[in-house]
Amino acid sequence: MAEFTEASHSQGPGSRNPWRPFRRAESLAGSSMFWLPVSNFPVRSQEKQWLLGFFALFTEGLKNTLEFRQENFLNFDHIYPHLQDPFLRHTLEFNPIPGMLVEPSKPLFRPPTEEQLREIMESGDASKIRNAPKNIAYWLAKKKGLRQMEVFFGFGAMLSLWLPVTDETRPPDFRLPKKALKNPAFAGLDLEAEIEFTYSLRDPFLPKSKQLFAPDLAGDPQYGGTPFAVPLLTAQDVFYARGEQREAWLELFGAYAAESRADHGILLWGRTDIEPVILECLRILHEQELKYPAVPQP
Repeated sequence: MAEFTEASHSQGPGSRNPWRPFRRAESLAGSSMFWLPVSNFPVRSQEKQWLLGFFALFTEGLKNTLEFRQENFLNFDHIYPHLQDPFLRHTLEFNPIPGMLVEPSKPLFRPPTEEQLREIMESGDASKIRNAPKNIAYWLAKKKGLRQMEVFFGFGAMLSLWLPVTDETRPPDFRLPKKALKNPAFAGLDLEAEIEFTYSLRDPFLPKSKQLFAPDLAGDPQYGGTPFAVPLLTAQDVFYARGEQREAWLELFGAYAAESRADHGILLWGRTDIEPVILECLRILHEQELKYPAVPQP
């Protein structure tokens, strides 16, 4: 992609690109954006292995240094066919909650009008409606970020936000007695994840996301009742957004990652203070000799 460079302009000739295998957008002021090519969706197993390792370190780094927590979402349009069975199998474990998926450069999906339905019936071809993006995202509301990525990542359907921990979402610091945890009622229950899930339902992100990405839809019969709105961003969406618009987005979330089919790769964008975390993740992966496989360029 022309907007991303192989190496940082601050590096001397022949020096190693510190962001490798990512490519960094050098012309974006006030935030940091990276792109990583993939061979295709679904990704190859070696690509997935490296990416899971990176995002495990990245999430832990953001939690420890910036106190961000990861929230994962699935694009409804790409659950079928590869993710349909895993989605159903893990419904109780991950507790998916439907909401809006907004593409900033495209209009929202609307059900076909009577005239459109008549045309479909006459032509016998419903592919235009069937294949249209439905603007639905499932929030995987239980706090099992890495486990969710192990199940769903790599198929071009996943996006993640790293949100600041707020007073509303910070669980109380208490410990149940070990005797209580041995009660059969707690068998197989991840109590910490359950508590974090409960408090995340109080997150100001939910109403603020609708105000930011779906304004003026409060009374809309199709979208007004959805609990949240998340963006499906491409590199162009970020580049072409107004500066104040990007600032508003990054006030809502500190970092954003998406399997971007439009960009043929992984898009990672966030506040500039994610850069030291990324560099540390890449350093650790390099020490572990975990290398990202070469991807043929089109």
